[in-house]
Amino acid sequence: MPLRTLTSIFGILCALLAFGCQPDCRLMCEEIEEADCAGGSAPDCESQCKHDRDLVTNAGCEEDYDALLACYNDLENICDAFEICVSTDPDCDEPECSDEAEDLGDCYIDYCEDHPRNNECEALIGKPI
Repeated sequence: MPLRTLTSIFGILCALLAFGCQPDCRLMCEEIEEADCAGGSAPDCESQCKHDRDLVTNAGCEEDYDALLACYNDLENICDAFEICVSTDPDCDEPECSDEAEDLGDCYIDYCEDHPRNNECEALIGKPI
């Protein structure tokens, strides 16, 4: 096989693998729901992920969002990202992925402070007066 053909096939394969291996919000949400991390109050994953994607795109937070999903994807137990413990407990650690979640939250807040009338922001900061 000519080198040019091998290079083309390798390039296409790399592109497909890079695209195909990104964490998927809906699959991640369903994993969280199945693990019952939220204690029975799981959202509708399809609409939640659509809402998240809209806000991420509008706010320009794609990098922070992808980092958070990648962190969730790397966890052995997805619920480790949602552990809540009493601050007086000496064995209490911050939930996994908390830095990534904080970065994404900061990005959302920056956007929503500048766009308070955006429907996606009302859940985060409330309705504007």
